[in-house]
Amino acid sequence: MHRWIKLQRQSLLVNIFRICDFTVGAISLDQKKKLFMRRANLDDLPALPHLPKDYELRVATVHDAKAIAEILKTAYSPFWPAFRARYILLDAEDVKRTFIVTFNNKPIATASARLVPKLYPGSGYVHWVAVHPDHQGKRLGYVVSLAVLHFFKEIGCRDAVLETEQSRLPAINLYTKLGFLPEYVYPSQKELWANVLAKA
Repeated sequence: MHRWIKLQRQSLLVNIFRICDFTVGAISLDQKKKLFMRRANLDDLPALPHLPKDYELRVATVHDAKAIAEILKTAYSPFWPAFRARYILLDAEDVKRTFIVTFNNKPIATASARLVPKLYPGSGYVHWVAVHPDHQGKRLGYVVSLAVLHFFKEIGCRDAVLETEQSRLPAINLYTKLGFLPEYVYPSQKELWANVLAKA
């Protein structure tokens, strides 16, 4: 009985997240302030650098859901239970692979490879990049994101895209180092991007 109640509760929460994710995606509070970036090709990707001692890059499994949720909590919001990480990333049909960096076998950085052909045909979408604060400054975000780009190249994507926010200056710096450039979705974003890059 308790298991049934728990499953029903999780099902209800998943449906709430579906509604929230749809709302955020479709009716942003200010869509014009979301920043779009594109890497024009995947032909000249740098090799994956060596990680520091005790760090390892690997593909995530469903058993990593709780740890991935904890990483995403630190980077985005507290509303990341483990089953949300499964629903949005590990079990999602549009997310083809999730990479993690571990430290002593504990996941501490993540990035996912998403395909959204109706919106971005031929492109890979870099999705939910995050590094735990205790392990920042070691280029782990660069490594895990670069792993996603190499995966896109392997499966035949033409280029890669992503969305971010103007407040996420460290992330924007990371993406420019990976070869991403601003793309103006609205004409007004030219000035917005100029202000962001001046701070970055």
